[in-house]
Amino acid sequence: MKKLLFLLLFVVLFATPVSALSGNDFELTLDLRGGSLTSAGADFDASFCVGPIPFSGTGSDFDVSFFTGTLCDVTPPTTSVLVSPNPAPSSSNISFTVGCFDTDSGCSTTVVTTPVGVCSINYLIAENTCLIEQKISCDLNEYDYSVASYDVVGNLEIKTGNFTVKKKDGCDCIASEECYDGACIGMSYCANLAPPEIDFDFTGSGDRFEIHLGKTRTLLIKLKNPLGMPDSIELSIYGDPINIKYWSYFEGQKYKDRTKKIVHLGPRSEISVPLNVLGGKVGQYMLRVEAKSLTNSQKASKEIQVSVISVDKNGYATTTPGLGTVSLLMLIIMAALMSTKEKSY
Repeated sequence: MKKLLFLLLFVVLFATPVSALSGNDFELTLDLRGGSLTSAGADFDASFCVGPIPFSGTGSDFDVSFFTGTLCDVTPPTTSVLVSPNPAPSSSNISFTVGCFDTDSGCSTTVVTTPVGVCSINYLIAENTCLIEQKISCDLNEYDYSVASYDVVGNLEIKTGNFTVKKKDGCDCIASEECYDGACIGMSYCANLAPPEIDFDFTGSGDRFEIHLGKTRTLLIKLKNPLGMPDSIELSIYGDPINIKYWSYFEGQKYKDRTKKIVHLGPRSEISVPLNVLGGKVGQYMLRVEAKSLTNSQKASKEIQVSVISVDKNGYATTTPGLGTVSLLMLIIMAALMSTKEKSY
């Protein structure tokens, strides 16, 4: 029964939130035999206190040796604040990670207050990060923030700081310093200076694109816009020897603008563009595709080796030079046209 009363006293004191303790000649008397608790002292207010209250007892059957801790927490928590990203692009989320340390009662909550929003962290459910959502599309500013962190009994620590917001890609600008990423193009709009990303996609082994003589095969060009704004990307085809250039054409452009194409892509989006390549003559060729951003004029290119091979009636590849049927017909037509032209003279 005595230990039960002592534990009851502990629970009552520990469940009461506090921040300070004051008193003169404070005396706390715990009479376990009589089941009473009395206190005396001028100006004493223990309504907010959970300790430190030292306990002592007398009596042959009174033992408080099992309790060795203190009950009062008057120390605010210690915190560290990380703002990411800082600077941040406009209309993006800003992350506040607040590390909280409190060895007495433990951390409870943190409230982050900024001019663009408020968020909170609950350490009791293992949170340590909250997000502030920016709603202004094209913002350029420096904002102050306040981080208020509480421990379980209500002790408070406040930290302040600031973060910078710059204009995202596509926003109007006058100087590059206004832009989060990249430069102010033509004193007009913010744009990243990254070139388009380009690669090839085809079935086969290695980096060699193999085509049977006289056949047409499709090579997929994987194109990505890395900008945070829409972009138009111009694709151009080059070849060495140059024949491979004229044997190539973009899907749907067989008879017009065969080797140039403009592709429109949204922010950070990608697409696969089909390029048809004719195996006009047995041999080795180098095909190069260049991608140019029409927003920031940055270029990127990718090369691939093209092997045109001849296959015999048994299905075996041969390297015997020769012209494909289509190529041969083209040569015959060109020769006929030249002959007709000479006769007209």
